[in-house]
Amino acid sequence: MEQTLSSVPSPPPPTTTSSTTTSTTATTPTPTILPVELIVTVFENLDGISLARCSQVCSAWTSIIQSYDDVLWSQAVRRDLDHDGGRMLWSLRVPNPRDLDDVGDGCMNNTAGVASEHGTEKYRAIDASSSNRPRRTWRDMYRITRNWYTGNYRGYFPRAIQPHHPFPLSELHTPPPHFRPTCVLGIPQESYHNTHLTLTSRGYLVRSNPSYRLPDYNLPSATPTPVLPDTRAILLQDPRTGRVVSHLENADGSDVTCLHAGPRSRWLVTGSFDGSVGIWDLERGKKVKTWLGHRGNVFCVKMNDSVVISGGFDNTIRVWDLPPTHPPSYFSPRSPSSYPTPATTPATPHTVWRGTIDISSFSDAGDAWLRGVWELAVSDTLVACTSDASGPILVFSLLTGTLVYELNGAGIAGHSYRSMCITPLFLLTTGSTTDISSISACINVWDLRTGRLLRRLVPDTDGVPEARTASISDVRVLPDGAGLVVRLCDQWSRKDWVYAWSFEGREEGCEEGDAKTENVFVQEIGGEEIRAFKEPGECYGNAWVCWA
Repeated sequence: MEQTLSSVPSPPPPTTTSSTTTSTTATTPTPTILPVELIVTVFENLDGISLARCSQVCSAWTSIIQSYDDVLWSQAVRRDLDHDGGRMLWSLRVPNPRDLDDVGDGCMNNTAGVASEHGTEKYRAIDASSSNRPRRTWRDMYRITRNWYTGNYRGYFPRAIQPHHPFPLSELHTPPPHFRPTCVLGIPQESYHNTHLTLTSRGYLVRSNPSYRLPDYNLPSATPTPVLPDTRAILLQDPRTGRVVSHLENADGSDVTCLHAGPRSRWLVTGSFDGSVGIWDLERGKKVKTWLGHRGNVFCVKMNDSVVISGGFDNTIRVWDLPPTHPPSYFSPRSPSSYPTPATTPATPHTVWRGTIDISSFSDAGDAWLRGVWELAVSDTLVACTSDASGPILVFSLLTGTLVYELNGAGIAGHSYRSMCITPLFLLTTGSTTDISSISACINVWDLRTGRLLRRLVPDTDGVPEARTASISDVRVLPDGAGLVVRLCDQWSRKDWVYAWSFEGREEGCEEGDAKTENVFVQEIGGEEIRAFKEPGECYGNAWVCWA
C-alpha cells in the first residue's frame, strides 16, 4: 500500500536489469568484432538505464558488462545517483559493495571453541563459510537504489526462526545458509529498566541494562543470584543460540542509557546518565575513552566510520572525530581478561572534538525541544535529529554544522516519539496517514537530494487484523538498502509483529514491477540465558534479530 505525494516529480522509469549477480569474479568476455577496450570505453559514457538495456542485446555485451562491473556500473552509480551538496560540504554516496561483504560474519565464521572463566563448557559456532554467500555488485546497488525511487518494492510479514535454536531448523523456518544477522528491533524491559540493544560488525548482540551485574564466580553454583552488586556489565550475546559469550565490565558504575556499534567498526559507543560518552574496543573488551560533554542525560549516540555523535538533554549534538580504522580483523567472544592486544592498532583512539551543534539556535519549534535531542541518524556527511515531541526533523552537515533541511510535513505530527534511520540517499521516519476509516502507521521516505517527502510506506496488515491499529516503534534498514524492517506494536494488548519491505527488484523472468521474494527472516531473542547477570525482576517485551 502506497501514497505518493503529488508535489514530488515523477521518478525516471524503472531500470531493466537481469538477475542478481552472485559473484564478483570476472569472467572472460565473449569475443566480439570490436576490441573489448573500445566497447568498454563507449559503455563508460552510458547512464544506468542504457547500460542495462545494452546488457540484453547479446551474450557478448552481457559478458563484458558483467566482467567490468567495477568500471561500468560504478561510473553509472556516481553519475546517476550520487549527489553533491555544494557549499555546505555534504554529499550523498552509494556505498561500495565491497564494504558490505563481511558485515555480520563473525558469529557465523568463528569455529574456535570458547571457554568462559567460570566453567569448562566450550561453545563452537556453526561453520557457515561466507565464501559461498552472494556478493553484492555495483549493478545490484544501482538496481536497489533505483527501486527506492520508482517504488518497486514488496511488503510482507517475515517468517520467524525458532528462538535460540542452532541451524539447521525445520524446512519452513530455515533461512538460506549465507544469511547473517544484520539489525535488531525492540526495547524489552528487564527489572523495570529498558534494555538497549545493538549489533556489532561481527553479528553479536550487545545488551545493556542498569540491572546487569558482573557474576561472582567465587560463589557456589547453588547461589540464587551470583552477581556482584557494585559492578555493572554490558553483555555480548550470540543471536543464534541466545548464549552470553562475553561481557564488558563497566567499572565506573555509570548507568548506560544508549549504545551503538558501527556496521564496519571495532568500536562500541555508549551514552550515560551522567552526561558522559564512552567508547569501547570490542577487540580488547574494555572501555578505552570517556568524553565529558553533555550537561545532563545522554539520550542517543551514533557513529560512522569517522565520527561519534551524541545527543542529550541539554539540546546539543556533540561530534568527535575518530581516526581512520579498518573493520575488525577478528572478534573472538571470550572473557575480557583474555582479549589480545593487536600490535597494528593503538590502545587508545586519538579522538578530537570537532564541535557542538546547539539545536535551540536553529529551531523555532518552541516546546518541542524542551526535553532535548531524543533520536539521531547519521550518514557519512549528514546527521538528522528529532525530539520526543511533534516538532520538526533537523538535518545538519557534519563537516560545517550548518542546517541543511528542516523537515516538517503531513504525516509526522501527532506522534510523541519518533524512530528513524538513514540510508546513503534517504531518511526514514515513522509517521501516520489518515484515510476514510482509520489512521494507519507508516514510514515516511524523505529524499535527501531535495529534502522532500518522496512517498509513504504503509504496512499491509490485511492478513493480520490485530496489527491494523498498531504503531511503528522501530525502523531499521539493511546495510545494503535491499530491505526495510519495522516493529509494529499494539500498546493495549502488548503484542508486536515484524514487517518488512523488499527492494531487491525484479529478477529475470518475473513480471515488470514484481519484487523479489522474502529476503529477511526474524528471530526472537529472549533473556533466559542472562539470568545469572541480572537482579531479579519482571521482564516483558520482545527483541527481534533480523537475518538477511
